[in-house]
Amino acid sequence: MARPPQMYYVYIIQSLNFPSKIYVDFSENLKNRLAEHNKGDSFYTKNSNHGKYFFIAHFMKRKRLWILKSI
Repeated sequence: MARPPQMYYVYIIQSLNFPSKIYVDFSENLKNRLAEHNKGDSFYTKNSNHGKYFFIAHFMKRKRLWILKSI
């Protein structure tokens, strides 16, 4: 059986404590990564009181992901 193609996700989180602060990152496992943010396991978002996810995009090619993240 063929393995499904690897997906890459870019996401943006807006801080609930500091609404002008946003965090942009990417992950190959979006569900686990967002759970880490919500548990406070991420250094950059642990003091932001979780966040509001207002953009998520998925890509099959990592190169396109980096182009979007760098904009």
